[in-house]
Amino acid sequence: MRKSKERFTILAEDVSKIFKSFETVHTLYTTQIKKFSNDLSDLPENYKNEVSKGLKSLENCKESVTKEQNKISSQMYGQGIASLVGASESIFRKYFKTLFVYNISKVAYQKDLSFSIEEVSKIINYQNIADAGNAIFEKLSDDKSPESKLNFQNTQSLSGIMKGYLRIDLDEAKLLEMHKYTQIRHIIIHNSGIIDDRFMNNLHAANIDTSGYIIDQKIELSEFEFNKCKECLESIFMNLDDEVSRLDLKLSN
Repeated sequence: MRKSKERFTILAEDVSKIFKSFETVHTLYTTQIKKFSNDLSDLPENYKNEVSKGLKSLENCKESVTKEQNKISSQMYGQGIASLVGASESIFRKYFKTLFVYNISKVAYQKDLSFSIEEVSKIINYQNIADAGNAIFEKLSDDKSPESKLNFQNTQSLSGIMKGYLRIDLDEAKLLEMHKYTQIRHIIIHNSGIIDDRFMNNLHAANIDTSGYIIDQKIELSEFEFNKCKECLESIFMNLDDEVSRLDLKLSN
């Protein structure tokens, strides 16, 4: 099984390709306009006036086009951040299950689990320890109570799950940074990117700076924020892989 950082990097690269395509189209367009402008002197005299008018028209709408382009870019980077955070949640969930199943003898149970006699009989008779681990994990996953369910969307819960069940220590500073991106993802997915009180309160509660955000305005995101999000998540997955090695946890039989 691939390490968690490797799996995330592959997914992140797929997301990044979207922006590379956007940049390529924009570069081709601007390059052709510049070339056209430079070639103006080589045109016959009777064409120069018409070409000049066309270039002036393009120049006049430059500001509005730039604003629209920035708006589109912000929306794209917002969707990119949402995709990265969503992908990371999926990896954490699958990775935790794998670690739980193949290291069932090392798991520290955080709550009592109730099994029927039939369920206990099946678990005892499993020839493969991973099958037994999978049965116990499914029982654990059945618990939907807010206090104890396996929640990988909340960074505090994620830290508690990894530490509580598998003794994995994740970097709290990086998890705090990730918390900001999970909140950004939430308003993009559930509130059309509009900053609301809940977003601000969740950042305030974690002592995250909110000076760049204004309630009821659409969040503005850039390539810088997208890259920071990617770097943050890559760092957390690298940390997770290091902890798996340190604790000598198995990822397969």
